[in-house]
Amino acid sequence: MLNAIIFRMRSGCQWNRLPKYLGDDSTIHRTFQRWESAGVFPMVWAVIQSHCDELGGVDWEWQSADAAMGKARLGEMRLDGIRQTEASQEPNVASWWKRAEAH
Repeated sequence: MLNAIIFRMRSGCQWNRLPKYLGDDSTIHRTFQRWESAGVFPMVWAVIQSHCDELGGVDWEWQSADAAMGKARLGEMRLDGIRQTEASQEPNVASWWKRAEAH
Protein backbone atom coordinates (compact mmCIF):
# COMPACT_ATOMS: atom_id res chain seq x y z
CA MET A 1 0.00 0.00 0.00
CA LEU A 2 2.74 2.43 0.93
CA ASN A 3 4.57 1.85 -2.36
CA ALA A 4 1.37 2.51 -4.30
CA ILE A 5 0.61 5.69 -2.31
CA ILE A 6 4.16 6.96 -2.81
CA PHE A 7 3.89 6.20 -6.55
CA ARG A 8 0.62 8.14 -6.73
CA MET A 9 2.00 11.14 -4.82
CA ARG A 10 5.22 11.29 -6.85
CA SER A 11 3.59 10.84 -10.26
CA GLY A 12 0.43 12.88 -9.71
CA CYS A 13 -1.60 10.29 -11.63
CA GLN A 14 -5.24 9.63 -10.87
CA TRP A 15 -6.01 6.83 -8.42
CA ASN A 16 -7.66 4.77 -11.14
CA ARG A 17 -4.53 5.10 -13.34
CA LEU A 18 -2.17 3.39 -10.89
CA PRO A 19 -0.27 0.50 -12.48
CA LYS A 20 -2.09 -2.79 -11.88
CA TYR A 21 1.01 -4.40 -10.36
CA LEU A 22 0.61 -2.07 -7.34
CA GLY A 23 -2.81 -3.51 -6.46
CA ASP A 24 -6.47 -2.52 -6.63
CA ASP A 25 -6.83 1.24 -6.98
CA SER A 26 -9.96 1.43 -4.80
CA THR A 27 -8.28 -0.51 -1.99
CA ILE A 28 -5.20 1.71 -2.21
CA HIS A 29 -7.34 4.87 -2.11
CA ARG A 30 -9.36 3.62 0.88
CA THR A 31 -6.14 2.76 2.69
CA PHE A 32 -4.77 6.25 1.95
CA GLN A 33 -7.94 7.84 3.34
CA ARG A 34 -7.81 5.67 6.49
CA TRP A 35 -4.14 6.44 7.07
CA GLU A 36 -4.72 10.15 6.48
CA SER A 37 -7.56 10.18 9.02
CA ALA A 38 -5.48 8.24 11.53
CA GLY A 39 -2.50 10.60 11.23
CA VAL A 40 -0.15 7.93 9.88
CA PHE A 41 1.68 10.16 7.39
CA PRO A 42 3.20 12.61 9.91
CA MET A 43 4.55 9.57 11.79
CA VAL A 44 6.00 8.09 8.57
CA TRP A 45 7.54 11.48 7.72
CA ALA A 46 9.16 11.66 11.18
CA VAL A 47 10.75 8.23 10.69
CA ILE A 48 12.02 9.21 7.22
CA GLN A 49 13.45 12.45 8.61
CA SER A 50 15.28 10.69 11.42
CA HIS A 51 16.81 8.15 9.02
CA CYS A 52 17.85 10.93 6.62
CA ASP A 53 19.45 12.81 9.52
CA GLU A 54 21.39 9.70 10.52
CA LEU A 55 22.62 9.22 6.94
CA GLY A 56 23.29 12.93 6.38
CA GLY A 57 21.02 12.74 3.33
CA VAL A 58 19.24 16.08 3.63
CA ASP A 59 20.59 19.62 3.78
CA TRP A 60 17.98 21.18 6.08
CA GLU A 61 19.33 24.70 5.43
CA TRP A 62 18.15 24.67 1.79
CA GLN A 63 14.59 23.93 0.73
CA SER A 64 12.60 24.33 -2.45
CA ALA A 65 8.97 23.93 -3.45
CA ASP A 66 7.66 23.25 -6.92
CA ALA A 67 4.07 23.92 -7.94
CA ALA A 68 4.42 22.55 -11.47
CA MET A 69 1.77 19.91 -10.75
CA GLY A 70 -0.66 22.44 -9.28
CA LYS A 71 -3.54 23.95 -11.20
CA ALA A 72 -3.76 27.64 -12.05
CA ARG A 73 -7.23 28.19 -10.63
CA LEU A 74 -7.90 31.50 -12.37
CA GLY A 75 -5.44 31.05 -15.21
CA GLU A 76 -6.59 31.65 -18.75
CA MET A 77 -6.56 28.69 -21.10
CA ARG A 78 -4.91 29.41 -24.46
CA LEU A 79 -6.55 27.91 -27.49
CA ASP A 80 -4.16 29.18 -30.18
CA GLY A 81 -4.29 26.75 -33.06
CA ILE A 82 -6.63 24.37 -31.26
CA ARG A 83 -10.03 23.69 -32.76
CA GLN A 84 -12.73 24.23 -30.15
CA THR A 85 -15.29 21.54 -29.49
CA GLU A 86 -18.75 21.99 -28.05
CA ALA A 87 -17.51 21.25 -24.53
CA SER A 88 -14.66 23.76 -24.67
CA GLN A 89 -16.96 26.57 -25.83
CA GLU A 90 -18.78 26.59 -22.51
CA PRO A 91 -17.87 29.46 -20.17
CA ASN A 92 -15.00 28.77 -17.81
CA VAL A 93 -13.74 30.52 -14.67
CA ALA A 94 -11.40 32.80 -16.65
CA SER A 95 -14.19 34.08 -18.92
CA TRP A 96 -16.48 34.59 -15.91
CA TRP A 97 -13.70 36.53 -14.12
CA LYS A 98 -13.17 38.83 -17.14
CA ARG A 99 -16.91 39.60 -17.31
CA ALA A 100 -16.99 40.24 -13.54
CA GLU A 101 -14.04 42.64 -13.76
CA ALA A 102 -15.67 44.54 -16.62
CA HIS A 103 -18.72 45.38 -14.50
